[in-house]
Amino acid sequence: MPGTFRVAGTFRVAGRGLVAYGDVITGAVAPRENLRIRLSGSVVLSAQIRSVEAVDGTPTGSHIGLVLVPYDDLESTLLEGLNFVNETLEVTPADHAGATFEEAVTRLRDLLVGIGWPTDITWVSDANVVSFPNRVFVFRPKNIQESKYLAWQAFETALDDSVAVRVAAIGHRGGTTFATVWPIVELGQGEEMFVENRVKVNAPDRAPRITIVRREWDWLLVSRAYRTWRERMARRV
Repeated sequence: MPGTFRVAGTFRVAGRGLVAYGDVITGAVAPRENLRIRLSGSVVLSAQIRSVEAVDGTPTGSHIGLVLVPYDDLESTLLEGLNFVNETLEVTPADHAGATFEEAVTRLRDLLVGIGWPTDITWVSDANVVSFPNRVFVFRPKNIQESKYLAWQAFETALDDSVAVRVAAIGHRGGTTFATVWPIVELGQGEEMFVENRVKVNAPDRAPRITIVRREWDWLLVSRAYRTWRERMARRV
């Protein structure tokens, strides 16, 4: 059952993130659960709880503090810009087993160090990636808002809806590794040996050539060429 938490105040701890302190009204709270903060209307931000700690010396006395995970600058800005003091918020449990996104990113960076790729990661949507043999096209319009938070959302959705999730480096260019998140609907034969805590982290054996596509019309041409290539490959099987 979801719990509820009444927020008495907030403060930021350098290097850790935003702390919402207050009191548990119903149920209980625990790390990796989610504090649901309403942005507007039906839009809700689910901030994951990193840890639960005692907080003393606040203007309203002693409380429980929830350290909220700052997945990226976008979420930090959203959290700090919201005023949810004196609100009673819902706390929902983590409804899946598996590694956290932060753990998966750590594993990916360890892999990148091992293969000599840059550890500065740019996250892209899997819908904006087209892979040919030895060449990858990435659609990145000039007005796109890249966000690690969006990758985290894709990761959480994949864990909820799929057998496992793949966090994959797809190539690197200009000192940056491009990576994306894919749901694994069904594990292939022998693939389970590469999955740890429902997460598979991988990178190509050889770094493909990365081509960045900025214009939508050019991306449509690339996508059409990819579909044609896939159909030709299917006919050869």
